[in-house]
Amino acid sequence: MNDLISRQAVIDVLDVLCQEHMYGIPGKAETYSSYNEAWQDALDRAEGAIFNLPSAKTERKTGRWEMKPDPYGFDEIPICSECGCTTKMKEIYNYCPNCGAKMDKEK
Repeated sequence: MNDLISRQAVIDVLDVLCQEHMYGIPGKAETYSSYNEAWQDALDRAEGAIFNLPSAKTERKTGRWEMKPDPYGFDEIPICSECGCTTKMKEIYNYCPNCGAKMDKEK
């Protein structure tokens, strides 16, 4: 599906959904549920992912996740070949959340 829609329109819809199960409203004990907290966390994460998607109007960069040693001595960490940003979440990103490069470039 290649429908072009407004990023802001999608974020506005998510903002409306956030109002359904508000979390942590002072004086309203029922809003302090783990369900409401998870609902807000999920929608915040979705909004962040949508906000970071590259624009359909721009030419898409391509890159790859390059594994480099972690400077703190832990495991290796993925680094974007285009902008050098790191993320521990490369398994769920097929694009760089920083520069928008699509991660499909061969080594």
